[in-house]
Amino acid sequence: MFIFSWIAFFACSRATIASYANLAKSATVVHGTTATPKFLNYLYETGPSCVTLSSVIATAGVDVGFGVEQWDTHTIRTVLVYLPKGSRVENIEATAIRSSSSTRLTLSNDIITSPRYVIGVWRGTARPDVIRVSSKMAMNEFVICLVKIYDIPLEEYCQCADPCFKNADTLCNVTSVCSETPDPGICRKVNVALNKPAAMSTRYRKSGNASLAVNGMTGTTFSGPGYTEDVTQWNCVQTDLGDSAPYWQVDLGKQFAVSTVVIYQPGTEAGKQRMNNVVITVDGKLCKEIASAAMTTVYREGEKMVVVCQDPTPEGRYVKVFREGPRDSTVISLCEVQIWECKSGFYGNDCKNTCGTGCDEGQCNRITGHCSCRPGYHPPLCTTKMEREDKKIPSYAELAAGIACVIGVFVLATTLLCKNS
Repeated sequence: MFIFSWIAFFACSRATIASYANLAKSATVVHGTTATPKFLNYLYETGPSCVTLSSVIATAGVDVGFGVEQWDTHTIRTVLVYLPKGSRVENIEATAIRSSSSTRLTLSNDIITSPRYVIGVWRGTARPDVIRVSSKMAMNEFVICLVKIYDIPLEEYCQCADPCFKNADTLCNVTSVCSETPDPGICRKVNVALNKPAAMSTRYRKSGNASLAVNGMTGTTFSGPGYTEDVTQWNCVQTDLGDSAPYWQVDLGKQFAVSTVVIYQPGTEAGKQRMNNVVITVDGKLCKEIASAAMTTVYREGEKMVVVCQDPTPEGRYVKVFREGPRDSTVISLCEVQIWECKSGFYGNDCKNTCGTGCDEGQCNRITGHCSCRPGYHPPLCTTKMEREDKKIPSYAELAAGIACVIGVFVLATTLLCKNS
């Protein structure tokens, strides 16, 4: 047990070497023009809009770069290019550029279609300064929605293990990803909060409605110059100033064991401070009290917080985030809330365990794996069959016949002995 504990510790320690975050930090138009330069941050922030590039004499393109500190320490292994539904990935190209050299990244060989996008995927190894995404020909309009760059393989990114900070992305719920990888475990988790009904106590005038925090978009730009009044560009939500008891709540639709809550905050220092003194409950049962957003029991990666609920794992339908304090410091700001649960048939913190073969209808508790067993299986996991008895238990009639037989033999033996004597 001691050895396995150290192996697990080493695995988690190794996992933290990789960032598990989108390494893209900037976007610059290099060919063509765009009428919406203020939206370029959406190319790496998962914002609500795509970016349109125009060029009538040359190919249109954009450079998506890393933070200054990134490229020297990261070898990239995955590039995802999101295009609007109906686009043709074969009409675009991606290039890894470093100093004076460049390497073409083939996207069209590994195309994934999601409900909203066509996603070109590149898998490999490169150490570029920037990734350039451009059209292969002159186009009146070249529309691109998002670029994600990772320093780990897509399969590893999609696997879910909270202590090791592997975060599932909505892309991981696309079944075609599973069919192309040797381990279908990347699709064992689902965000049960996605597009569920949400409510909030009050709404700041520049805030979207409560449902924006469960719309699947993880961009953390609350507002910006030039479009603060354009509600179509809002992605984050905020309670009104002066709300003395602010809260945000999502209705999951049914009971779930909520072990982890992932929260994306606005990408500002004020946004981080607004997660101090926050309480998260599940049907009124405590998940976590967050005295400080920097507390060691909350895993952070930039604007993303991974909050692991305390034991015992609370179960319920309504997940509530609320804050109490002085009147001028009780604002709650959220950009996205995700609650990842094991899909049917799997259980455990990382959803790698399969429900027992003897579980009734293949269902089990998604935390413990316990289930109602079909006849012939041992509870509580229902993974092993009961030992089969070779000898049949005799009926009352068979017992009576056996007793009669013994008595008959005794009488016969007694008679023979008497005659001989």
